[in-house]
Amino acid sequence: MKIFVTGGAGYIGSAATAHFLQAGHQVIVYDSLVKGHRAAVPADATFIEADLSDSAALGAAFAAHQPDAVAHFAAFIEAGESMRDPGAFFQNNVANSVNLLNTIMAHNVERIVLS
Repeated sequence: MKIFVTGGAGYIGSAATAHFLQAGHQVIVYDSLVKGHRAAVPADATFIEADLSDSAALGAAFAAHQPDAVAHFAAFIEAGESMRDPGAFFQNNVANSVNLLNTIMAHNVERIVLS
């Protein structure tokens, strides 16, 4: 199975990526590296550095890789920071997730893990 992992350069996303690879799946990691770290992405995963707000890049990645499933780990999680900059958290956690869901539907991907 080809699994498209958003936020795959973060702590949970990179651990999930390693698990998926170990289970024999192909993994495409899509991460802006705003919070994640390139070194956290397992070498066997395909890596795309791009933002979920970029509809064209996201659509192109789905078209090129044709994933069977999506695991979405690209949310911002820092509670204190969310109080200081709620707009950034809304954009990333809500608007970007809607963009991802629209892309998933446009490409007929039927499996998603939302974290």
